[in-house]
Amino acid sequence: MQDERQKAVQKQQREARKTIKKLKSEVCREDRALAETTSLLELFYDAVAGGAARCKAARLMDISERTLKRWRDTDGQVAKDGGPRRNASNNPTNSRRLRSWPF
Repeated sequence: MQDERQKAVQKQQREARKTIKKLKSEVCREDRALAETTSLLELFYDAVAGGAARCKAARLMDISERTLKRWRDTDGQVAKDGGPRRNASNNPTNSRRLRSWPF
């Protein structure tokens, strides 16, 4: 009985460690992406401040001007990734979900 409990606790601890490791790697990946975005924006704005046209600087960096706008928030800081801004057209609406729910 005691051994089974210990095994269950050890299994939970292993799963918790795996989850923590996965979350840490995800945070590290997001930090690297944010650092890359910041450096690209700095290069872009340095080029524009040096006299380059915005569209040409963006084209040379192979980034659309729309992407550059999305990367900045209203304060001029690097914006956090907001993900998709609308639901996919094939997602069921709440009313459809409720109608299909078995009561």
